Amino acid sequence: MMADAPTPAPRPGLGIDIGSSKLVAATIALGGESAVVTQGSLPVIVRNNLSNDATPLAVTFGVGFNRELGEAAIDTPASNAHNLVSGFVPRLGAQGSDGACKIPAAEEGGDDKEIRLEQVLAMLLVGQVQNLYTQIGAAPSQLVLAVPPGAQPSATAAVCTAARIAGIDAVRVCHSTTALVYHYGERHGKDIAVGGVPQTVLIVDVGHLSCSAVIARYSPQVVAESADVDEEILIEILAQGGNFEAGGGIFDQVLSKHLKEKLEKEHGAEACGGAKFHFRLNKTCERLKKLLSTVDPAKMDVDSLIPDKDCRLSVTRNEWETMLAPSLAHLRSLITKILSDSGVESAALVAVEVVGGGARVPCVQDVIMTASSQTLLRHTLDSSAAVALGAAGVCKTFAVATPVAAPEEGEVKKKSKGMPPLKFVQDPWLEGGEGGMSEECVVEAIALEAQFKEREQTEREKGTARNALETFVYSMRAALEDKHKEHLDSADVGGTCERIENWLWDEGAVASAQQLVDKLEEESVAMKTKYEMFFEERHLAEKKRVQLEKEEEEKLAKMAEEEAANGEKDDHDNRILKFADRYALADKNKAEGTELFKGGNYQPAAQRYIKSLGHLSKLVHVESLMSEEDHAQAKNLKITCYNNLAMVFLKLQMWAKAIDNANRVVELDDQNCKALFRRAQARVQLKEMEEAIVDLDMCLALEPDDAGVVKLKAQAEKEVKVREEKAKKMYSKMFG
Repeated sequence: MMADAPTPAPRPGLGIDIGSSKLVAATIALGGESAVVTQGSLPVIVRNNLSNDATPLAVTFGVGFNRELGEAAIDTPASNAHNLVSGFVPRLGAQGSDGACKIPAAEEGGDDKEIRLEQVLAMLLVGQVQNLYTQIGAAPSQLVLAVPPGAQPSATAAVCTAARIAGIDAVRVCHSTTALVYHYGERHGKDIAVGGVPQTVLIVDVGHLSCSAVIARYSPQVVAESADVDEEILIEILAQGGNFEAGGGIFDQVLSKHLKEKLEKEHGAEACGGAKFHFRLNKTCERLKKLLSTVDPAKMDVDSLIPDKDCRLSVTRNEWETMLAPSLAHLRSLITKILSDSGVESAALVAVEVVGGGARVPCVQDVIMTASSQTLLRHTLDSSAAVALGAAGVCKTFAVATPVAAPEEGEVKKKSKGMPPLKFVQDPWLEGGEGGMSEECVVEAIALEAQFKEREQTEREKGTARNALETFVYSMRAALEDKHKEHLDSADVGGTCERIENWLWDEGAVASAQQLVDKLEEESVAMKTKYEMFFEERHLAEKKRVQLEKEEEEKLAKMAEEEAANGEKDDHDNRILKFADRYALADKNKAEGTELFKGGNYQPAAQRYIKSLGHLSKLVHVESLMSEEDHAQAKNLKITCYNNLAMVFLKLQMWAKAIDNANRVVELDDQNCKALFRRAQARVQLKEMEEAIVDLDMCLALEPDDAGVVKLKAQAEKEVKVREEKAKKMYSKMFG
C-alpha cells in the first residue's frame, strides 16, 4: 500500500451574493493549497457581526470620513437619509455620475466629494472577509462574486475593481443564476443520479430590485473506471436572463408612489417632499406590505409624516395587485423569452424552482405558473441564501480536484458514495467587460479607504470610552435599588448621574476618547471614596454570585456526564428510526424541558428543548416515508421548542439568543404571535425599538386586544421619542 499523503490544512473559499439589496456570504472548505479542493465539502453561511445571515447593501456617510455600513446604515436617522447609498447594483459599472455617488466633505463647510460605486461596494466586501475570519479564523483563498444577470456588462469589471480596493485577490465573477443552478445540483444531485436520465429545470429568482430566470439541464454521466466516483453530473445552462423591472423592493416603490399620490391630494405636494419624508414613507411601506400578508386591508398610523400632522395609511390587496401589473408583465415576458431561447417546451420541465423574497407574493407565483404552464412550484432551496451557497460551491470549479493516489496492483479502489461531483459544460465565468476605473483612480480609492479605517479606529476608541462612562451611570442608578442601598444617599447619587448624563450630551458629544476615560476615572474615584462601605459590600456579594454560578456550572457538567453514562445523550444517535419512535423521543424531551422550566431550571430546560430539536432533525432519514400529517406534527413540535427556547433565553436575559430562536419560529410560521411578541421583548432590551414596533404592529394585527402587546408598544414608542429628542440636542451641540 502507498503511504497516505499528509492532509492539507483547510483553506476556505468564499462565495458572495451581490444582490440588489443585500450581501449574503457562504464559505466552503478547500485544501491547504489555493488550487486544491475536496469534492465532498459543502458550503455554509457566513454570519455578520450581528449574527445575521444577510447584510444590507447600504452605506451612509457623514462629515469627516464618517460612515456606517449594513444594518447601521439602514437604521440611519431620517435626517441623514440624503447621505444613504443603497440599491446601487443596477448602476455598477456605469460611466460618469450614474456610476458614482457624493459623500460629505472631510471637514465642515467643505465641498462634497464624488466617489465611484466600486468603492462603496469595496467597503462592504471588506466586512464580509472580516466576518469570515471571525467565524473560522482564516482569510479566503478563492473568492466568487455572483451578480444579477440583468446588470450592465461593465458590472463584472466593477466588482473585480471593488475586490481589489478591498484588498482581495483570486477573484472570479459569475451570474447569480449560475450559482443557483450549481446549488440546485448540490441539493438534488443524488436524486438526479438515481434517476439516471437528464433533467431540465427552470429556476426563477424574484429578489429585491431584480428578477432572473435560468433553464438548466442536469445529465448524469458514468465516469472512467479509474476515477474515484462512479458518476458525475454535467450542468448545461440552456438560457438565462434577468432585469431590474420586478422585485420586492420595486413592489415597495410602487406602493410608496401610490401612497404619496394619495397624501399629495389630501395635504398638497409641498408637504410631501424631501429626503426625510421619503425615508419614513418607504419604511412605512415595508411594514404595510408585511401586514398585508396577514390582514386586508392593511392600515398604519404614522406620527408627523406630514409636518405637524399624523397620517393613517391603508391599502387593500386588490389595490396592491393592480399596482403590480406592469412589473408582473416584465416577469412574465422574461420567463417566456427564456423558454423560447432554450428551445425547451414547458412540458419537458421536470420542475420549476422559485427563490427570492419577492416570490412570496401570491400574484407573483400565479404569473410564474402561468408563464411556465405549470401547476406546481417547488421551494426546496433557501430563498435568501441559495445564491451565496451556490457561489461558494462554484469555488470547486475555480480550483482543481484533490489528487488521489493510484491503487497498487491487486488493490480494489473504493468509490465515493457521496454526492456526485458537478461539472459545467460551458465556462461559468464572466469576462471583465469594458470600462472600469483607471489605475490612478484605484490607487486614490485605496488611500481613501485607509482614511475611513483610521477614522473608524478613532471612533471605536471613543465609543468604548463613552460606553464605559454610560455603564457607570446605569450601574449607579441600579445601585439605588440594590440590597445595600442603605449605604447610599439616593438624592446625591441620582443628581450625580443626571449631571454626568448632561455632560455626555453636551461637552461629551465632542470629547476625545482620552477625555471620556479621564471623566470616568474622576467620577468613579469620587463615588468610591464617598461610599466606600457600599462598594465593599457589593464586591463581597459579587464574589458570592460568581461562586454560585461556578457551582451551577459544575452541577450541569455532572448532569451531562450522568446522562452520557446512562446512554441518555443522543448526540451520536444515528439510528434510522420510524417516524413515530423518533417523534416520541422528541416529544419526551420537550415535556421534560417544560417541567424543568416551570421549576425555574432554565438552563437544563434549554438543553432538553435542544435535544428535542436534535431528534426532529434526524427525521430527514425517513422524510420520504412521512405523511403530510407527520410533517405537520413535526413542524408544530419544532415551533413549540423554538418558541420555548426564546422564552428560556428571555428569562436568562440572553437577548440575542431569544431573537435567534424567535426568528426560527417566524421562518416556519410568520403569523405566530408568541414568537413575534418574544422577539419584540428581546429587541426592546437591546434598544432596537423600531424593529420591536414592527413586530408589535404585526402582533396587534393578529390579536388587537392583547394588553401586553399594547403596553410594550407604548414603551417602545416612548423610548424612540426620547432618543430622537436627545439626538436633536446632541446634533445641535455638534453642529451649532
